[in-house]
Formats: sequence, C-alpha cells, structure tokens
Amino acid sequence: SFNVNGEWIVKNSFANLISDIKNGSVVTLNHSLDLPTGVEINKEITIDLNNYNLSISEDTEGYGVFYATAGGHLIIEGNGIINGVGNNNWNITLWAKGGQITINGGYITNVNAGSDDHYDLVYASEGGSIVINDGTFVAHTPNWTLNIKDAHRETSSIVVNGGAFHGFDPANNAAEGNGTNFVADGYVVVERDGVFTLEESFEDAVKDANVS
Repeated sequence: SFNVNGEWIVKNSFANLISDIKNGSVVTLNHSLDLPTGVEINKEITIDLNNYNLSISEDTEGYGVFYATAGGHLIIEGNGIINGVGNNNWNITLWAKGGQITINGGYITNVNAGSDDHYDLVYASEGGSIVINDGTFVAHTPNWTLNIKDAHRETSSIVVNGGAFHGFDPANNAAEGNGTNFVADGYVVVERDGVFTLEESFEDAVKDANVS
C-alpha cells in the first residue's frame, strides 16, 4: 500500500541515511529528517545539508545528531538546520567523541533544550578535534556554545576560523576559564548586536595589503 504513515517514512529515511553514510564519502540530503537516534561517524564522511534540516526530537541518548569517534571525520557543508534538542539531559548537537568534525556551514542549534543552565552545543572530548570555518551557532545556553570536556583539555581541541556565534565570544570562552581563546591566529572577534563574528586582524590585513 502507498498509504504508509509518517513514522514508517522517517524510519525508512533514517535507514537510507545510514546506508548512504556506510557506503559513500559524500552524502547530500534530499529531504529533512527527524532521526530516532544520533549517528556515529567512524570514517571520513561529508554531509551536505543542501538546504534541508536534521533534528533528533525523540533521542534518549544525547550524543548529538552526529558524534565522531576515533578514526571518524565528519565534514558539514551547505545550508540547513542541525537541531540537537531531544528527549535526553544533554541535548548536544555535534560531538567530537575522539574523532574530528569540520564545520563549513549550517545553522547549529539546541534552543529549547530545557530548564538547566548548561547545555553544550558543540562538544569535544577523548582526543576529539573540531574546526569551525563557517556556520551559525545559536545555543540554548550561549556560554556553552563550544566546550571541551574538562578532563580532556590537553588532548582535545576546538579551533575557530569563521562563523557567527549568537551570545558567545569564541575568543573569551568563560566555560573553559575566562580569556580562553578558540580563535585561530590572525583573526579578531567583532560583536554586533550580540552576534560575534571573525575578521582578519589589523596586523595581518596590513601584511596582506603590502604583499607585492
């Protein structure tokens, strides 16, 4: 019968997404999905959002929409929303759990996560590394937009080369201790109406202008 209910469609689409990730290196979304649980990334895979959205509203684990484990490298491309709000206590959206995540686009959020004062949006632990080149980041608790697990600060990392951060200064991350700077060398942070973005530092701009 063609009269399938919405739940079947979602589960079938999730199965297709998992199959595409398992069998390919680039996955381009062709519709929005509310995933039943987070997706582990254990190899290099590019997800092109392609103007579609991913959410995880019934997930009870809280590992994120995607979590990259050792040997995994998730690359996010394109426009679209990734929403980490689920039926759990963590509501993480992207987690480098020993693996790598590179964010080149997307609207990353966990707004409406709950009533606590600490929900990590983008999280690194266990030697995980995150590089942010672009994207928009809107956290339910802005102070925790980017966070590294305290016990793993020596082995895990977050580097910001670009992006727009609502209510969060990546050059002064109080969650890691006042003055903690995730911003790559050569950039400064500019705040406009509560949104923090990166610009080339004056010194580097002058150097570039004088290059013959």
